Amino acid sequence: MRILRLGSSIDSEGETPPEDRAASLAGRILASASGEQVETILRMPRPNERMPEIVEGWVAELQPEIVCFNISSHWCEAELIALRLQRLGPIGRFLSRRLNSATRSYDFNASPLVRLSRSVATRVVGGRPPFTPAEAATAIEASLRRVLRHEHVAVVLAGSPYSAALEGGAAARRRAMRRRAELFGRLAPVCDSLHIPYDLPPHDADAFAKAVRTRDRLHFGPEMHRRCGELQGRLMVAAWQAAQVETRMPSGQAGRPTSSPACRGE
Repeated sequence: MRILRLGSSIDSEGETPPEDRAASLAGRILASASGEQVETILRMPRPNERMPEIVEGWVAELQPEIVCFNISSHWCEAELIALRLQRLGPIGRFLSRRLNSATRSYDFNASPLVRLSRSVATRVVGGRPPFTPAEAATAIEASLRRVLRHEHVAVVLAGSPYSAALEGGAAARRRAMRRRAELFGRLAPVCDSLHIPYDLPPHDADAFAKAVRTRDRLHFGPEMHRRCGELQGRLMVAAWQAAQVETRMPSGQAGRPTSSPACRGE
C-alpha cells in the first residue's frame, strides 16, 4: 500500500532515527491493521496558492492509496524574524535573505549561540507567521478537494499537538493558540462536509517545551514523533477500514465514507 505523506522538515531533520519518526510509526500501525506492506513517500508542500495544483500533481504521479495530510504548526504558529525584517527596507530585506539562507542548515540552527540569538532577536525585533489561518485554510481545503477528485484515493488530515511558537514568551504562545483555533475551526467543518477522517488536537501540556526536541530545539524528539505517529496511524487505519467497507458495498451504493467522531479531535 502506497502512502503519500504531506509533511515537513519534521520528517527529515533531527537526531531521531528514521525508524522512530512519526512516518515510520504510522506506517507500521497501518501495516499491522491491514496486513499489507506499506510504502511511504514524503513530500513537503506549503499552503500557498499553488498548493492544490502541486498536491494533485503528486497524487497523479505517485498513485497512492492514502494521502496523509499533516498540518505543520510552523505554517501559522511560528513567528519568523526573517519575515519581520523584510518590512524594514532594503537593509532589512538583505538581512532577511541572508538569515533565510543560513537557517536552512540544521547544524547552524543547533548552535548554542544561534539558539540564544534567536531567542533574543524574537523578543527585540519580533516575527511574523509564514501564513495567516485564512490563507492556510483556503489552500488546504482546495488541496483536499483536488485529492478527492481521484477515485480510490483516501485522504486524512492530521494536526500536531505541538507548536512552533517556541520564542517570544507567553504573548507569542497566546497568539499561536488563537491562530491554531482559527485554522482548525475553519478546517473541521470542511472535513465533516467532505467525510474526511481528521484529528485537529489542542496543544499538549509540553507543546511549547524545548527539552523534548532535538539539538536545534525546533525539530521533534522520539516522544513527540511517537505521539504524532500514533495519531496519524489511527487516522490511516480508519481510512483504510472505510475503504474496505466501501468496496464491499453493492454497486451504486458506494460513496465517500463518513468520518468517525473518534477521528475529529473532539
